[in-house]
Amino acid sequence: MNTQELSKVCRQVRRDIITMTANAGSGHPGGSLSAVELMTSVFFNHMHVDPSNPHDPDRDRFVLSKGHASLALYPALLHAGLVSQEDIDRGLLGPNAVLFKHPRRDPARGIETSGGSLGMGLGYACGLAIAANRRASGSRVFCLLGDGECNEGSVWEAAALAGHMGLASLTVIVDVNGLQLDGPTAQILDTGSLAEKFRAFGFEAIE
Repeated sequence: MNTQELSKVCRQVRRDIITMTANAGSGHPGGSLSAVELMTSVFFNHMHVDPSNPHDPDRDRFVLSKGHASLALYPALLHAGLVSQEDIDRGLLGPNAVLFKHPRRDPARGIETSGGSLGMGLGYACGLAIAANRRASGSRVFCLLGDGECNEGSVWEAAALAGHMGLASLTVIVDVNGLQLDGPTAQILDTGSLAEKFRAFGFEAIE
Protein backbone atom coordinates (compact mmCIF):
# COMPACT_ATOMS: atom_id res chain seq x y z
CA MET A 1 0.00 0.00 0.00
CA ASN A 2 1.10 3.57 -0.59
CA THR A 3 0.99 6.24 2.11
CA GLN A 4 -2.49 7.45 1.17
CA GLU A 5 -3.92 3.94 1.29
CA LEU A 6 -2.23 3.22 4.62
CA SER A 7 -3.55 6.47 6.07
CA LYS A 8 -7.09 5.48 5.09
CA VAL A 9 -6.74 2.13 6.87
CA CYS A 10 -5.27 3.88 9.93
CA ARG A 11 -8.27 6.22 10.17
CA GLN A 12 -10.66 3.28 10.06
CA VAL A 13 -8.65 1.35 12.66
CA ARG A 14 -8.82 4.37 14.99
CA ARG A 15 -12.59 4.53 14.57
CA ASP A 16 -12.80 0.81 15.30
CA ILE A 17 -10.71 1.22 18.46
CA ILE A 18 -13.03 3.90 19.83
CA THR A 19 -16.13 1.91 18.87
CA MET A 20 -14.85 -1.27 20.49
CA THR A 21 -13.86 0.60 23.66
CA ALA A 22 -17.32 2.17 23.90
CA ASN A 23 -19.10 -1.12 23.25
CA ALA A 24 -17.02 -2.99 25.84
CA GLY A 25 -17.20 -0.17 28.38
CA SER A 26 -13.49 -0.70 29.09
CA GLY A 27 -10.16 -1.22 27.41
CA HIS A 28 -6.86 0.53 26.78
CA PRO A 29 -7.52 2.98 23.93
CA GLY A 30 -4.43 5.15 24.55
CA GLY A 31 -1.82 2.46 24.04
CA SER A 32 -3.87 1.04 21.19
CA LEU A 33 -4.15 4.35 19.34
CA SER A 34 -0.41 4.99 19.63
CA ALA A 35 0.34 1.69 17.86
CA VAL A 36 -1.99 2.11 14.88
CA GLU A 37 0.57 3.27 12.30
CA LEU A 38 3.12 0.69 13.43
CA MET A 39 0.70 -2.20 13.30
CA THR A 40 -0.91 -1.15 10.02
CA SER A 41 2.46 -0.78 8.31
CA VAL A 42 3.57 -4.23 9.46
CA PHE A 43 0.38 -6.01 8.37
CA PHE A 44 -0.03 -4.30 5.00
CA ASN A 45 3.53 -3.53 3.86
CA HIS A 46 5.75 -6.18 5.41
CA MET A 47 4.03 -9.36 6.58
CA HIS A 48 3.24 -12.29 4.29
CA VAL A 49 0.12 -14.09 5.52
CA ASP A 50 -2.55 -15.86 3.48
CA PRO A 51 -5.98 -15.55 5.16
CA SER A 52 -7.10 -18.67 3.30
CA ASN A 53 -4.21 -20.66 4.80
CA PRO A 54 -3.59 -19.18 8.28
CA HIS A 55 -1.80 -22.30 9.54
CA ASP A 56 0.88 -22.22 6.83
CA PRO A 57 4.09 -23.17 8.69
CA ASP A 58 6.02 -20.68 6.57
CA ARG A 59 3.74 -17.73 7.35
CA ASP A 60 5.13 -14.57 8.92
CA ARG A 61 4.11 -14.12 12.55
CA PHE A 62 3.16 -11.04 14.58
CA VAL A 63 3.60 -11.07 18.36
CA LEU A 64 1.79 -8.33 20.29
CA SER A 65 3.93 -8.14 23.41
CA LYS A 66 2.15 -5.00 24.60
CA GLY A 67 -1.02 -7.05 24.89
CA HIS A 68 -3.05 -4.15 26.25
CA ALA A 69 -3.10 -2.81 22.67
CA SER A 70 -5.39 -5.60 21.48
CA LEU A 71 -7.98 -3.00 20.45
CA ALA A 72 -5.58 -2.01 17.65
CA LEU A 73 -4.71 -5.59 16.77
CA TYR A 74 -8.25 -6.77 16.07
CA PRO A 75 -9.19 -4.06 13.54
CA ALA A 76 -5.82 -4.56 11.81
CA LEU A 77 -6.56 -8.28 11.56
CA LEU A 78 -10.05 -7.45 10.29
CA HIS A 79 -8.73 -5.34 7.42
CA ALA A 80 -6.09 -8.01 6.70
CA GLY A 81 -8.87 -10.59 6.34
CA LEU A 82 -7.89 -12.73 9.33
CA VAL A 83 -10.82 -11.93 11.62
CA SER A 84 -14.39 -11.17 10.60
CA GLN A 85 -16.72 -8.31 11.47
CA GLU A 86 -18.89 -10.93 13.16
CA ASP A 87 -15.95 -11.82 15.43
CA ILE A 88 -15.65 -8.17 16.46
CA ASP A 89 -19.39 -7.65 16.83
CA ARG A 90 -19.53 -10.49 19.38
CA GLY A 91 -17.72 -8.15 21.76
CA LEU A 92 -14.77 -8.62 24.09
CA LEU A 93 -16.74 -9.84 27.11
CA GLY A 94 -19.29 -12.55 27.77
CA PRO A 95 -19.83 -16.15 26.66
CA ASN A 96 -20.14 -15.31 22.95
CA ALA A 97 -16.79 -13.52 22.65
CA VAL A 98 -14.03 -15.00 20.49
CA LEU A 99 -11.78 -11.92 20.86
CA PHE A 100 -10.83 -10.65 24.29
CA LYS A 101 -9.46 -7.57 26.08
CA HIS A 102 -6.11 -9.34 26.26
CA PRO A 103 -5.32 -11.56 23.27
CA ARG A 104 -5.75 -15.32 23.49
CA ARG A 105 -3.71 -17.45 21.14
CA ASP A 106 -5.75 -18.24 18.03
CA PRO A 107 -3.53 -18.79 14.96
CA ALA A 108 -6.55 -19.26 12.70
CA ARG A 109 -7.33 -15.59 13.37
CA GLY A 110 -3.70 -14.43 13.20
CA ILE A 111 -3.26 -14.21 16.99
CA GLU A 112 0.02 -16.02 17.55
CA THR A 113 0.28 -15.68 21.32
CA SER A 114 -1.74 -14.83 24.39
CA GLY A 115 -0.93 -11.48 25.95
CA GLY A 116 -1.50 -9.25 28.95
CA SER A 117 1.52 -10.06 31.11
CA LEU A 118 4.07 -7.53 29.94
CA GLY A 119 7.66 -8.45 29.09
CA MET A 120 6.84 -11.92 27.77
CA GLY A 121 6.38 -11.35 24.04
CA LEU A 122 9.98 -10.89 22.95
CA GLY A 123 11.07 -14.19 24.49
CA TYR A 124 8.18 -15.91 22.72
CA ALA A 125 9.12 -14.19 19.45
CA CYS A 126 12.70 -15.42 19.86
CA GLY A 127 11.36 -18.95 20.19
CA LEU A 128 9.36 -18.58 16.97
CA ALA A 129 12.43 -17.24 15.15
CA ILE A 130 14.62 -20.08 16.44
CA ALA A 131 12.02 -22.63 15.32
CA ALA A 132 11.85 -21.04 11.85
CA ASN A 133 15.63 -21.20 11.55
CA ARG A 134 15.64 -24.87 12.47
CA ARG A 135 12.99 -25.59 9.83
CA ALA A 136 15.02 -23.56 7.31
CA SER A 137 11.85 -21.54 6.79
CA GLY A 138 11.90 -18.07 5.31
CA SER A 139 9.19 -16.86 7.69
CA ARG A 140 9.77 -13.70 9.67
CA VAL A 141 8.67 -12.69 13.16
CA PHE A 142 7.56 -9.17 14.11
CA CYS A 143 7.27 -8.29 17.82
CA LEU A 144 5.67 -5.06 19.07
CA LEU A 145 6.76 -3.81 22.50
CA GLY A 146 5.84 -0.70 24.49
CA ASP A 147 8.48 1.63 25.92
CA GLY A 148 7.02 1.27 29.42
CA GLU A 149 7.11 -2.50 28.95
CA CYS A 150 10.86 -2.23 28.40
CA ASN A 151 11.19 -1.71 32.18
CA GLU A 152 10.78 -5.48 32.40
CA GLY A 153 14.08 -7.33 32.78
CA SER A 154 12.80 -10.24 30.73
CA VAL A 155 12.80 -7.96 27.66
CA TRP A 156 16.56 -7.54 27.91
CA GLU A 157 17.20 -11.21 28.60
CA ALA A 158 15.38 -11.98 25.35
CA ALA A 159 17.22 -9.19 23.51
CA ALA A 160 20.54 -10.62 24.67
CA LEU A 161 19.52 -14.06 23.40
CA ALA A 162 18.39 -12.67 20.03
CA GLY A 163 21.67 -10.83 19.56
CA HIS A 164 23.77 -13.81 20.69
CA MET A 165 21.98 -16.16 18.29
CA GLY A 166 21.89 -13.66 15.43
CA LEU A 167 18.14 -14.02 14.85
CA ALA A 168 18.02 -12.05 11.61
CA SER A 169 14.42 -13.10 10.89
CA LEU A 170 13.25 -11.25 14.03
CA THR A 171 12.12 -7.63 13.84
CA VAL A 172 11.46 -5.84 17.14
CA ILE A 173 9.34 -2.68 17.10
CA VAL A 174 9.09 -0.48 20.19
CA ASP A 175 6.17 1.94 20.43
CA VAL A 176 7.89 4.84 22.20
CA ASN A 177 4.89 6.94 23.19
CA GLY A 178 6.41 8.28 26.41
CA LEU A 179 3.63 7.00 28.66
CA GLN A 180 2.85 3.99 30.82
CA LEU A 181 0.20 3.10 33.37
CA ASP A 182 1.34 5.38 36.20
CA GLY A 183 2.63 8.34 34.20
CA PRO A 184 5.42 9.44 31.83
CA THR A 185 8.01 6.73 31.25
CA ALA A 186 10.83 9.20 31.95
CA GLN A 187 9.48 9.71 35.48
CA ILE A 188 8.58 6.10 36.32
CA LEU A 189 11.88 4.58 35.18
CA ASP A 190 13.96 6.47 32.64
CA THR A 191 15.43 3.86 30.32
CA GLY A 192 17.36 6.41 28.27
CA SER A 193 17.91 5.62 24.60
CA LEU A 194 16.21 2.32 23.83
CA ALA A 195 17.86 2.32 20.40
CA GLU A 196 21.31 2.38 22.01
CA LYS A 197 20.34 -0.42 24.36
CA PHE A 198 19.21 -2.65 21.49
CA ARG A 199 22.37 -1.79 19.54
CA ALA A 200 24.40 -2.94 22.55
CA PHE A 201 22.78 -6.36 22.16
CA GLY A 202 23.70 -6.55 18.49
CA PHE A 203 20.55 -5.17 16.85
CA GLU A 204 20.45 -2.81 13.90
CA ALA A 205 18.32 -0.07 15.47
CA ILE A 206 16.41 2.49 13.41
CA GLU A 207 14.51 5.41 14.95
